[in-house]
Amino acid sequence: MKKILFTLMVTFLPAFVYAQAVPTDRFAWSMPHTAPVAQVFQYEIEIDGAVLVAPLVVTCTGAATPTECSAAIPAVTPSQHVARIRATDTATPPIVGPWSDPFTFVMRATPGKPEALRIIPGK
Repeated sequence: MKKILFTLMVTFLPAFVYAQAVPTDRFAWSMPHTAPVAQVFQYEIEIDGAVLVAPLVVTCTGAATPTECSAAIPAVTPSQHVARIRATDTATPPIVGPWSDPFTFVMRATPGKPEALRIIPGK
């Protein structure tokens, strides 16, 4: 019975838990290429169904495949979002790769700086 419960938890719990991000975090993913090859691709991002106009500024590192790549998370509102990324080889003719699987995340709000701290009369 414990095995069945554990299996159900492992299978279904991740569907209800999303990654949380703050504005300084980065997206990261693996590419099935060496770093020099992956680095020259142009990367597009789609957030909530809309492809951003500007390509991502990506850094790819690693001595072997798969290569780890990362990019700053574009500015989004503090709420839940769905993102996908794809790579394009921009040589002529361009070759557009497939979209990644959708990735759901929650952007958290960065607390602002309290202003005008003062004392007010009590009741």
